[in-house]
Amino acid sequence: MPDARPLRGEGPRSHRDVPAWVRARFPEPVRDDPALCPPEVPGQLGLFPTPRRLFTITDGARIHGRSLPDLELVCAELGRMASERGVGPSWVIPLSTWHSTGISTPRQVTAEHIEAALESLAGHHARSVHGALRSLFRALRRERLIFRDPARTVSLTSARPLPTTLPSDRLTGILDQLPDSRSRLIVALVAVHALAPQQVASLRLADLDRSKARQRVRRPQRLDHVFYLDGFLMNLVYAWIRDRHQRWPDSTNPYLIVSRQTAIDSTGPAVCAGVIKKPFRHSGFTAQALRTDRILDEARDSADPVRLMRQFGIANVTAVKYVFTAHPDKRPHPIGP
Repeated sequence: MPDARPLRGEGPRSHRDVPAWVRARFPEPVRDDPALCPPEVPGQLGLFPTPRRLFTITDGARIHGRSLPDLELVCAELGRMASERGVGPSWVIPLSTWHSTGISTPRQVTAEHIEAALESLAGHHARSVHGALRSLFRALRRERLIFRDPARTVSLTSARPLPTTLPSDRLTGILDQLPDSRSRLIVALVAVHALAPQQVASLRLADLDRSKARQRVRRPQRLDHVFYLDGFLMNLVYAWIRDRHQRWPDSTNPYLIVSRQTAIDSTGPAVCAGVIKKPFRHSGFTAQALRTDRILDEARDSADPVRLMRQFGIANVTAVKYVFTAHPDKRPHPIGP
């Protein structure tokens, strides 16, 4: 603000765009050191510049006499930013509530106020408000406008659903309910090899090795995943390739799964997500439910996360999660010896 002197050096100073509530309270231009206050990063809340994080006794003395905008001005500015960026203004409600109860500046907000504001919220709304308040008070603390960050010690617990299996009676005859060979192949790849829908759409004909009965899954910035096809899946692959060649004999699309639009498209695009999701609507299951059921069934038999990683190409954290869900006795005690 007007007395915001650089924390180090006497380098060149320049005027910087500041929020409207700062200009309304301090008509004089705010002078910032460009070496200490870099430009705003796109996508972040442009409230304050970011000086160095080292906090000294001199900085504390400057905080004591430094002017701080009222919560009413902060709420108005944040609401304007939320409307411009298309963000829901619901997380501004706690600030307005604190202002109506007599809290005039952010320095008066304590951890108890933040906990009381989050107590009445749940789910995604609570997480978004909690993250917004932590970002706001962290920025105030970095700008030496408050002595301590009241949101730093406030934690929000959230329930993480564990993977669940599907009833075996509902899985019986699931492929017989599908109308064509493409739908049966898509569902079988997810139900047997636990491929994600986007992985099914990205499979290429050139990566199908028919002599060795294996298929390669290309994964950007990661090692490719290779899985083997048994006789049942190879029959489904052959049936779909025959149908594809009969319907579009001149198609040059490099992907294994094609649709009516992509088969004749000269640019050779992959199918959209709707084509992959359509067979699962006929079966009554979601792709994620079938994929979870397959990995969890394998985790019950092996209890080896390395085997799950090699067989399904999943990350180590995901493999351990499935093993602990299938075998709760293997989960380490939270308070170890």
